[in-house]
Amino acid sequence: MAYFYFDFRNVDKQKLHDLLPSLLIQLSARSDPCCGILSQLYSAHDRGVRKPSDRAMVECLKEMLSLEAQPPIYCRILGITRRVMLRICGLT
Repeated sequence: MAYFYFDFRNVDKQKLHDLLPSLLIQLSARSDPCCGILSQLYSAHDRGVRKPSDRAMVECLKEMLSLEAQPPIYCRILGITRRVMLRICGLT
């Protein structure tokens, strides 16, 4: 289970670039295979010297979610409407 709360009083809690690292860290903390995937992302970006793009983090998350023999993964994203989510993802 991973949680993220979009806080509309805090601009830093309204961006995809803030959501993704939070989910990746929470999922990797509970799963060795997910931790390995996150470690690969870290290594691919000069061991944290360069920040990964949103696209790279989305790909990392997709890889975590597609792992076989893993228990179900649930992500709760609170405090957001569909309209706002579309805006954050750049779809409006």
